[in-house]
Amino acid sequence: MDELPAFTLDPLIQLNRGSDFPAGGIFSHVWDAALKIAQGAGAKTVLTGEGGNELFSPGLPAAADQFRAGRLIAALTAIGRSRPSDGTPVIRSLRQGFGNGVFPDLREAGSGAHVSAWQGQYASCGGQVRRRRRTQIRQLRNRGFSHTAIATHVWLERTDLYAARSSSDEIPVGSPLADDERLWSCVAGIPVRLRAETAADHDKHLLRLVARRYLPSEITETRKIGVPNQIATLMRTVSHDELARIRAGAEWLGLTLTQDYARPGDLPADCGLAWTRMLAMAAWGLNALALFR
Repeated sequence: MDELPAFTLDPLIQLNRGSDFPAGGIFSHVWDAALKIAQGAGAKTVLTGEGGNELFSPGLPAAADQFRAGRLIAALTAIGRSRPSDGTPVIRSLRQGFGNGVFPDLREAGSGAHVSAWQGQYASCGGQVRRRRRTQIRQLRNRGFSHTAIATHVWLERTDLYAARSSSDEIPVGSPLADDERLWSCVAGIPVRLRAETAADHDKHLLRLVARRYLPSEITETRKIGVPNQIATLMRTVSHDELARIRAGAEWLGLTLTQDYARPGDLPADCGLAWTRMLAMAAWGLNALALFR
């Protein structure tokens, strides 16, 4: 973070040329720079930890499975660790999460007003999306899948859209935790009674035990503590002209990227995921305009 390259949309636009769906996001230019450094150092391939959160930190889905198994302490531990950081009370968080099929990303975001404005004509589709997702979850539950197994498969079904990669594909990037469905099934199938109850041993403990065999301690024993709003850090010196390059793509898609979209540092931190998805969508929208030129 101390030597970030200057923000540019070039890698993101390149990544979305010919893509079947919006790919990449705010970190695309950072990955391009990092992969060039890796390639220059002689790396033939790069492996990332993409998928680690989805496999080892299921949050509310794990809490639901623990409740069903009668393990109250373990369920409360999972709930406490999955509580959003936007100030949402615990009871409201539980009601939103369980009401939407135990998937926290289906809850109404605290920054909903901003996101709805950016979505333009798509803002009215939220209810339909949630209903389709709840139907999918219900069907998988009827087939005997646990909430944890369902969450893993739903979250990781299209990781190629947001996982790290070079816009020029000069060096291959792999995500072992996200790419192997056998691993998904293995981790998601761990019996509830064998899952940790205490916070000290809960998220990613198994991953850490394995990583210690191969990685230096400065990686495995150091907590990952990031800046409060990484997007604001990346965008702190960007000019409005750079974001204007994708405005036409956004308008073609029917998005309405309001004035506050150009100032992510002034927005709530929980806007981040929607903000970067809109960025990818707008870049992807430029494809259509290019076809008519």
